[in-house]
Formats: sequence, C-alpha cells, structure tokens
Amino acid sequence: MATNEAEERDKMIIKEHSTFVKHDVWKAVPIHKVPKGANVLSSTWAMKPKANGDMRARLNAHEFEQLEGIHYNAHNLAAPVVLDMTIRIMLVLIIMANWATALLDVKGTFLNGMFRNREHLYMMVPQGFERFYPADVLLLLLKTICSLKQAAIQFWCELQKVFKFMGYKRNKADPCTAFKWNEEQEVRKAVKEMHLMFECKDLGMLDEYVGCKIKHKHNEGWMKLMQPVLLQSFGDEFELNQHGLMPHTPAETGS
Repeated sequence: MATNEAEERDKMIIKEHSTFVKHDVWKAVPIHKVPKGANVLSSTWAMKPKANGDMRARLNAHEFEQLEGIHYNAHNLAAPVVLDMTIRIMLVLIIMANWATALLDVKGTFLNGMFRNREHLYMMVPQGFERFYPADVLLLLLKTICSLKQAAIQFWCELQKVFKFMGYKRNKADPCTAFKWNEEQEVRKAVKEMHLMFECKDLGMLDEYVGCKIKHKHNEGWMKLMQPVLLQSFGDEFELNQHGLMPHTPAETGS
C-alpha cells in the first residue's frame, strides 16, 4: 500500500473511532470479567470511494458469527422498506401541491439502534483501534453497528419514536412514511427537531433519493429523475466509454 494511501486509511479509521465514541456504542470490559463461553464477534473494514471521489471507511460486524437466541431474535429482524410507489406518489404531490421539501442524512445511522431484547454482544477490538484500548479487553456493544442482524430494525424503531415525539402519524398504507400537515415554516422546524434527535447533515431541498438525481422546476411544475452513477457504472463495466458507445438519455424510441 502506498504511503499516502496508508495515511489516508489511518485518518479514516481515527475518524470512525471518534464517531463510535461520540455515540457511546460500546464500553471496554476486561477479559476476565467477560462470561465464560461468551461468543465474541469479530469485524472487518469496508473501504469504498464516494461519488465525489472521497474515501469512506465503515466498520462491519461479522453477522454470520451471531447466534440465534443469544445475539438476536429471529422473529424480530425484518425492517420495513419504503415502497417505490410511495416515493413516486410523494414526488407527484410535491409537483402538484408545490410542497416544501427537505433532505437530511443521518450520520452513523445504525449506531443509533438500541438492543431491545437485552442481548449481550461482545466484540474483539477492531483492527486499527488497538491504540485506543488496553490489550486485555473486549468491547461490550451498547448499541448496534453496521451488519448486525438487528441493526436496521432497531434504527427504524428509534426513528418511529422520534416521529411520534414530533407529532407525526404513521401512514397505514406504508409503515416507512409518517405525515403531519405542515406549512413551509413547519418543515424548517421539523428539520431543527431532527438535528436535536440525531446527528444529521442538512442536504437542503430534495434533489436525490436512492441513487436518483432529481431536477425540479417549481415554477414550471415538472420534475426530472436521472441516474448518472448507475449509467456510469454500466459504461465502465461494458467499456462503453472507451468505444464512444455511451447511450443517449432519454433512450431513443425503439432502441
């Protein structure tokens, strides 16, 4: 690994550790205080470039080491996923009713989940974190982390608590949608309340969702959805860029 790459990786690991500490994700426990026979999880790093070229480091637990009945309840794992139809209906209503929009990114999403079934999960000190802990400790997880089987459902539960506190009602047609009839100033108020509940990055007006870019002309009453990252990945995979074969979008009729 080149020196600059190693230094960049080390900076990302240090930053990730600061995030875990800030969220009180675990506490160090001396090995002699860990129950005998406890199944200890290991972890791995995922390094991935973002769309803007920056690198992202994410610590993932080895969920395949979790034991059913000890580390998780097999009947309480499924997390609801918003329906694509719901998103499209919302986009149409934004156009028709000229709704105000706001887009928030919850940082360290899965680090907000709590263990609701009193699970006790121990984890070995991750690679790169050894400098922060004594050699004879394990980490007792107090909150979920990426790749744990219950991580998604536990964050969803926390999010529902926040929505209820903010006065939002759960949509019976789609459990991932909550609503409250607000004026534009109330939307800004809701954004501030979310910042109090979670560490969020305010991305401004809705201009993307799940890999789609959104171009919206409020005064003209139209919206355009694009997927530039997906198109670029297709072009790279099939070497379309090298041969000048990148397709035009929207696709030509009959193509």
